[in-house]
Amino acid sequence: TILSPSDAISMKACLYDYIANPRPVYLRISKNSAGEVYKEGEKFSINEPNLVISNNSEIVVISTASMSATIKKIISDNNILVDMIDVICLDQSSINTFHNNIGQYRKIIVIEEHMNQTGLSSKISNLITTFNLDVRMKSYGTNICFDENTGDRDFYLKKNSIDLDSLFKILKDSE
Repeated sequence: TILSPSDAISMKACLYDYIANPRPVYLRISKNSAGEVYKEGEKFSINEPNLVISNNSEIVVISTASMSATIKKIISDNNILVDMIDVICLDQSSINTFHNNIGQYRKIIVIEEHMNQTGLSSKISNLITTFNLDVRMKSYGTNICFDENTGDRDFYLKKNSIDLDSLFKILKDSE
């Protein structure tokens, strides 16, 4: 099981879930706090994707980990009229549970801080083809590349065009 909590509240829920249900778990822990996705006491699922923002849009943004907090803030602060889904459990079986939900959208935008080829984007793409969904998908994440240029998290976000300015433009242009 791969758990990728998006904020402190979902991190706490992941830990409590693991204590209650011991099993092999890979827990992705973000080094930074990008903000809040869930409020204390709010109901959400660790094992199924969560609709975090609903604007009754034909476009949905799907993200995971601290990127979800960043995306939620951009959408909310700028009144961008898209829906948003946060994914905590990255197992394909958990992602497959919401094929009916994403089938209602005409466009899916997946944004993650991981490689598109092996991360959430690949799992959503697999879901679309497995269930033959009639939807367009665009993904943003890191690319497989190794070079001599190194830097901190912000350097890599900017290099892969998933920094705050780029994300704002992606989301605004998606409406």
